[in-house]
Formats: sequence, structure tokens, C-alpha cells
Amino acid sequence: MGWNSWNYFADKVDDKGIRAAADQLVATGMKDAGYNYVNIDDTWEGERDASGVLHTNAKFPDMKALADYVHSKGLKIGIYSSPGPKTCGGYAGSYGHELQDAQMYASWGFDYLKYDLCSFIGDVMQKQAPNDHAAQMRLMIDAYEKMHQALKSTGRPIVYSYCTY
Repeated sequence: MGWNSWNYFADKVDDKGIRAAADQLVATGMKDAGYNYVNIDDTWEGERDASGVLHTNAKFPDMKALADYVHSKGLKIGIYSSPGPKTCGGYAGSYGHELQDAQMYASWGFDYLKYDLCSFIGDVMQKQAPNDHAAQMRLMIDAYEKMHQALKSTGRPIVYSYCTY
């Protein structure tokens, strides 16, 4: 169990808010009740550089330090992405960068990934398999499996939560 930033912060989530949420899970006794995850939802993403590395935006200056802070509270931390080229909020998704992103999440110390279908439906499924629901479902399954294998290859245990709509 845990807490996700979207319903409280939506696109206003930032490092300070995530730290405060971690503090509150501990201070209010929610951690002791089993709420162990503090999850950052969409809008943390910046731009990809020429090598394809996804950088954070100004709201999240140091993800490793943030993960270390959350871990210091005895909690786990999660992050968000999409198998599509864009997230629901229009930020860079993991499409074509699955292994690179998985390795980055692991290097930061993340324990959880929420993977939201969003732009994959229109930009990949409907374009590659128009009017073929079965083929679209295979594309979706393949995309989720690709990230599953990427996460697994990092050697870090990362809970993988995917939204299939």
C-alpha cells in the first residue's frame, strides 16, 4: 500500500511535496499501518538528451537524493512513465528507451514503476494496427513485457504496476 502524488498534487508535484508526503506517512502512523510507498506520478520528466537519457525537470533536481530521503524514512519510492512516446501529461514516455529508463530508475534507487498506457493507444496501437483489436492487444502486451524485461535486467526489485485501460 502507499500514496500516489496525482490526486493531491496533479501536475504540481515536486521534490518538496514528495518529501513532505514521506514525512506525513511516518508522522501520522500510516507507515506503521502498512503504507510503505511514496509514488511520484506524471510531470517529473524533463527532456531527453542526444543520447536518449531522460532528465528530470526543475521540480526534481536530484532523484537519487530524493529516493535516499524517502528510504531514510523506512519507506519505498515509486515513479511513473508510459510505454508510449508521451505520458498522459504530454511529457517524454519510455517508448524506445525502456532499458535505458529502467536502468536509470534502478540507479536512482526506485522501488516501484507505474506504467500508464496513454499515448501508446493512439500513437502506436491504432497507427500500427488500425481496426485490429487483437493486434492492438498484442502490441500492448509486448510493450508491457518489454518494460518488464528491462526492469528485471536491472537486478533491482521494482514493483511493476501497469494500467491497461
